[in-house]
Amino acid sequence: MRHTLLFLALCTLSASALPRDWSWHDNRGNKAMVKIAAWPQNAKLRAAFRTAFIPDPKPLLVPDSSFNYEAGVRTTLDNARVYSAVERGLTTYHDPRGQMVGAHPTKVLNVLNWDRRTNSKLKLGALLDKKQMTAVLPLIKRHADYPEAFDSADSLGFYLTSKDVVFCLPDAPFVSASAESRVPYAELTPFAAPHSPLLDMR
Repeated sequence: MRHTLLFLALCTLSASALPRDWSWHDNRGNKAMVKIAAWPQNAKLRAAFRTAFIPDPKPLLVPDSSFNYEAGVRTTLDNARVYSAVERGLTTYHDPRGQMVGAHPTKVLNVLNWDRRTNSKLKLGALLDKKQMTAVLPLIKRHADYPEAFDSADSLGFYLTSKDVVFCLPDAPFVSASAESRVPYAELTPFAAPHSPLLDMR
């Protein structure tokens, strides 16, 4: 019992000891900042959270320019079945004079969905029946601000809220806005995969 309590205390301490925000910079003027509202307590989920939302600066480096990566992570759903979070932000590039020369789309950078029942990532195929995706796409397009962006499910991302599934395309070519579509749970339940968390959201 004493060992169990000690282990739980250490896990809580390790989570609370994590810095709320993450930042990085170098001597070339490259900067990265991720504002984090709260780190998950579950150790395995916390590791996935770090992988999903803390960038590796090396792929952002470009010759003769500096970058400024600014993002924030927000938890959109956290209940007994599902944890879901989304990272929004923008990467801008500047020449040696400080003039902006480019921006990396889009405003939704990354998402993380976690099935607490299996203690693993929640993938789209475990949320919706893959065989039904041709029927789901028209629903997504109908609720989207940019319907033309949702012609395929190949690069489809998603996160969950208390009322709907928000489909997004992190690689869509929009800098000032996100390609997103909010579809209420009730409309997606008929297309749910077996044992999908959607069946618990009704």
